[in-house]
Amino acid sequence: MVNLAHVYRARGQNEAALEGYRSALELDPRNVQARYQLATLYLDLGRERDAEAAFREALEANPEMGAASNSLGALAFVRGDLSEATRLVDKGLALEPRVRFGAYNKARILEARGDLRGAEAFYRQELETYPDHGRARFNLAQLLRQRGDRAGYLAELRASTERAPDFGPSFFFLAREELQAARLDAAADLARRGLQADDRSEVSPLGHYVLADVLNRQGKAAEAQKEAEAGRRLEAALRRNPPPRL
Repeated sequence: MVNLAHVYRARGQNEAALEGYRSALELDPRNVQARYQLATLYLDLGRERDAEAAFREALEANPEMGAASNSLGALAFVRGDLSEATRLVDKGLALEPRVRFGAYNKARILEARGDLRGAEAFYRQELETYPDHGRARFNLAQLLRQRGDRAGYLAELRASTERAPDFGPSFFFLAREELQAARLDAAADLARRGLQADDRSEVSPLGHYVLADVLNRQGKAAEAQKEAEAGRRLEAALRRNPPPRL
């Protein structure tokens, strides 16, 4: 039943996957992995309260489950409770030092507290273990940009497009850099690749706006207007239904 739920989830049939995990738990309430997978699916769907309840149940069933503690810490961070987030993420890392998103969440907490050097170290720690973590690499790039390391900033964005090709924001920020350098073909290519990979992130409208600017400079006013309108529609849609914040 759990494997069938995995298949549904991989196909994007989320309701069927939810029912699969719930059915598995009805058959075996002690199946901690099924409960954890149910929680992560709730999280992907933006159902943060349901996710938190399921993560807590998983951690109660297995107090040594670092991934569940880390996930609860991420939810506490989103709520703005940095003390609770720190406690839970530190606990998760103590239980599972290489848990995915563990060092990343620690980095976000330190960044929110103003410890940028510490945040950079933990972003790099996450990337040593999980080089395909696009958000960690993107956040590291932003830290490097803030301290004036433009070469490092661009290098991390490029690495993100190579190692995390399904993470759109890095494509959009690189596209903007190419646009500012008047490399129009490169800017358009990056914007299109980013939108193909991820058209629902908080910065996805930037892809449409870069394309609109490129097309306008190329004298294609009608096409540019269509892209600008697509960007505005997407911005409005994201305001109504924001993407998950984790």
